[in-house]
Amino acid sequence: MLGSSIHDPSGVESSEGGVLGLGLLDVVTIFAPQKSTAQVRGRVVAGRGLLEGMAGLELMGYEIHMGQTKDSNNAGVFHIYETPEGQADYLDGAINAKGTVLGTYMHGLFHNPAFRQTMLNTLRRRRGLPEKWGSRDIKKEQHYDKLAELVRGSLDMSAIYKIVEQGVGD
Repeated sequence: MLGSSIHDPSGVESSEGGVLGLGLLDVVTIFAPQKSTAQVRGRVVAGRGLLEGMAGLELMGYEIHMGQTKDSNNAGVFHIYETPEGQADYLDGAINAKGTVLGTYMHGLFHNPAFRQTMLNTLRRRRGLPEKWGSRDIKKEQHYDKLAELVRGSLDMSAIYKIVEQGVGD
């Protein structure tokens, strides 16, 4: 969608053979019949623009895609070096010349604390705001536990369990 065009020769997503993309990245995407999903490990190789200061940063995420995207510059943003099948060696993603538009098949990037912190500070600097550093690990489980306790304290849980087990009376 971010690239110049999307081709769907097998009619996977549409009866259209192809459509124009937004033209924000110099890439072309070709859909394929099979969806690919995999947990991957990689590192940032394009440390410019939104990724300023991140070259070499190790990441974990998961890829989801149906087909391939070809970068006319063959530059890539992330070097994927491990998949569930073992060692890997391929590039993923694209970034525009200004470094302001980033596209990738790797999901979960913001679950990597160093990536998230560095990206936010890059955006802060661009807006003239002070950087913020330090560990602010979000302990999701603690927040879920607090929410669950609030729900349990606010509802008649016996009635809820009865409805779940027996259904709602006629």
